[in-house]
Amino acid sequence: LSGSLDTVDIGESADDITAGNGQLLIVSRLGGRRIIRQNISSGNLTWFRAGNSPCEIEFDLTRNRIYVLNAFESSVSRFNASDYSLISTLNLPVNQSRSDAIPWMHYDSALSKLFISFPEFNKILIVNCNTFTVESSFSVPGFNFNQNSHKAPGILQTATASNHNRLFVFQKIEKKLKVFSTLTYNFIDSIDVSSFIPSDYGVFTADILFYDVVSNTLFIGNKAVDPVNYNLRGTVALGRRVIGFRINRNLLYSADVKGDSIFVYENNPLNFSLLNIRFLFKTENAIGSPVFKYDPSVNDLFITDYNYPVIRHYDMDSLSPIGIINNGDKIIREFEIIRIYPNPFNPSFNIDFKIEKSTKLTIKLYDASGKETEVIYSGFISEGNHAINHKLKNKLASGIYFCRFEAENFSETFKTVYIK
Repeated sequence: LSGSLDTVDIGESADDITAGNGQLLIVSRLGGRRIIRQNISSGNLTWFRAGNSPCEIEFDLTRNRIYVLNAFESSVSRFNASDYSLISTLNLPVNQSRSDAIPWMHYDSALSKLFISFPEFNKILIVNCNTFTVESSFSVPGFNFNQNSHKAPGILQTATASNHNRLFVFQKIEKKLKVFSTLTYNFIDSIDVSSFIPSDYGVFTADILFYDVVSNTLFIGNKAVDPVNYNLRGTVALGRRVIGFRINRNLLYSADVKGDSIFVYENNPLNFSLLNIRFLFKTENAIGSPVFKYDPSVNDLFITDYNYPVIRHYDMDSLSPIGIINNGDKIIREFEIIRIYPNPFNPSFNIDFKIEKSTKLTIKLYDASGKETEVIYSGFISEGNHAINHKLKNKLASGIYFCRFEAENFSETFKTVYIK
């Protein structure tokens, strides 16, 4: 996927993005009152005003509405999605929010409701989008706001399984999942999910929940969980956060940040095994969680670093640039795999490749679950053509394996098959 993108520099930080009606909407909490709008087809940028410090935005395509959560005035602005005119503003029943615990909002189209969390007040608010009124509010049992530790996005995250009348609230710092009824908003259960989220989990804890109604699965990071009895159904190989299912359900996409690089993984939608790895880009912010919007209807991914102005647009189907005309200039590749053979192999294989300049290189073999099986090469390598013969050191099962090359300025992965 490297290089297969269209980018736009909005000139200010991007904190949340969403897409709909052929438009990409970008929220910059630090930008004051503006929502930046990009026409996805033409790339043209315009903007419209929201409230004080907009931080979350949601499309309601059923009603042709846009909802913007304004952090510093505790309100939700409702806009017409066709002309972006302001329809009305709903003031929320909490005091003005001024801490660094950024509020959270998600929209459930089946329930026609917004679920909003204000961590510093320990409040979950439910807005009925039919009446555009606050329907209910409640506190999360056992949650005590701490100004020193409860900072940045995702302190209290929400997801809904409306087909089971379940509202899930994830406490990022405590690694607790609290479950409520969407009928009465009564507290149902508390689950310790710390075993799902190790201490080295990375930045994706700021946006970790994803519920898929078709498979009836709650994803907590890369863990697939039954939404009713909370049993673990499986682990999505390598990716730390599920992005979504392709519209034809033949692929499940997940993502991770490794070092300063962001990767997307193609996983089997049934058993979550690894099918392919795609490098996206070098991140400018390895601390903040990437902000992304996946549109399964066109299989496009919009992604950026948190608090960074460049939005990247990937076509996940063709892996070719979107909106960029190739001028025929020769692209100099720093690395070129010539061939891996034999393929399938048993028990050894050969790798022929070319390096344009000297670099430190590692070559590793991974199984379909994303587990590293062995190191093929690690060390400094000179420019030019190279040939490596590798014989398996470990006893491996027959199946698909991935040979991954990593250097200072490139990383690529190739599929191979081992047959005993």
